[in-house]
Amino acid sequence: METTPKELKNNNLVKREAFNEIPPRVDYTSTKDGEKLRQAILPILQWQFQRKERLPHIVHVQ
Repeated sequence: METTPKELKNNNLVKREAFNEIPPRVDYTSTKDGEKLRQAILPILQWQFQRKERLPHIVHVQ
């Protein structure tokens, strides 16, 4: 699964803040919904990581 920052912003998972600087700079921070999603996904990723030797067909998520 690949998601772009724009998609995350459009789904209200991150907030984008652009700065009028040279070179240009943009910061992304988690929204409340993004943090809730992270908290829901983290146990699944931990479960998968603990079983990676027994479940080689599961793709490692970085």
